Amino acid sequence: MCEQGESSQFETMFEQPASGVIHTGKGDIHIHPAERTTVEPHVSWERLKQSCERISAFHLAILGDKFSSELYVQRPILQAYLDDFLASDKCFFVLVGQSGVGKTNFICNAYKRYRSDENIACVVYDGASLAMVTSLTEQINRDFTDIGRIPCANALRYVEFSNDMTNKRLLLLIDAVNEHRDMYTIIQAIKEVGAQYGQWIKVVISCRPHAWELLYRHAFRVRLPKLLFYSPPGSRSIYVELGDFSNKEMAKAYERYRKLYGFEPSYDSLPSKLKRTLRNPLILWLVAEISREKDIRSQVGGTDTRLIPQYVSHLVTGRILLDRDLDFIEHAFVPLCLKEGQCLNEICVERLAEVWESTEECLDRLIYSGILMRRDESVRFRYERFYDYYIGMHLLRLVESGQVP
Repeated sequence: MCEQGESSQFETMFEQPASGVIHTGKGDIHIHPAERTTVEPHVSWERLKQSCERISAFHLAILGDKFSSELYVQRPILQAYLDDFLASDKCFFVLVGQSGVGKTNFICNAYKRYRSDENIACVVYDGASLAMVTSLTEQINRDFTDIGRIPCANALRYVEFSNDMTNKRLLLLIDAVNEHRDMYTIIQAIKEVGAQYGQWIKVVISCRPHAWELLYRHAFRVRLPKLLFYSPPGSRSIYVELGDFSNKEMAKAYERYRKLYGFEPSYDSLPSKLKRTLRNPLILWLVAEISREKDIRSQVGGTDTRLIPQYVSHLVTGRILLDRDLDFIEHAFVPLCLKEGQCLNEICVERLAEVWESTEECLDRLIYSGILMRRDESVRFRYERFYDYYIGMHLLRLVESGQVP
């Protein structure tokens, strides 16, 4: 997790995309129109890689707020599976895991790791920001033209015609497909990738376990062959699951957080029960925020359902959040999420402004504190566990007041 108030490293690591404005919790990133040139049939591999970086910068401006190389701990088994996938004849790698367990971190680190490989062109997509398309290759080709500055209608085909593709891979990393407005269109879209470019395009998608169960059923309705999906060695599952830290990973992660946040004691001095609790990456982050420059043992205990209100109380005490920001969530944001029987996790800023004064001020503080995040002109909970907590508490209040039978 990035320390609050610091600029995301991804906002400056890569050349910015071609046109438009990206809205992030750290402010707007302005990008300039690409220069158009005449269509040329030759697209070199090097030019494709440069275009991939421009497209990825567009999405990493959003995802980068969740990633910190200073805190990231590599999952060796997971990385071995991804390397095995890239060397295989499979087209799709599915990563599942609960909210806050580290899926976005893994996606961002995979991009950082593979972008320097001369045989791999790597593109990151934020699943929630993908257009409503039924053709992923159409989306990619359009992005290569509009953002990547390759002035031809079908860049993927030109790359194939112009280069020796032996051992070359285009790696598409699509994070959080379950947050897309219509996640079923993603399955329909990637089906066409496997059919047309299965030899050299590899697709990695991440999502929550329940969402993948639904997508899995839909995949077979649209006749997406199971053989195209990667299975870990010795497993019949067509997905890879990311869980809590192992004991060894936990010890390394804890000491990295301890160094950055200045809390005590050392990992070896922690009670066994607290060690088990902190193996969950989201809980470790919440605990680190609450326990900055303090003894962690006297600050926290319990599960994330108790830690979330403790974290929020910590933010209010420190004047990072105001009471009216919590009123905004309870009386404006959450009711709109549940309006007309829906369970949404994305609300238009304009709609919020219609029901609540000083919406922008509240959003600024809630985004800065890590509770909400902004994508274009919409706002959502940063982690689905925050969504689950606030929606659950709102429904409980309605039941207790007799408004829901």
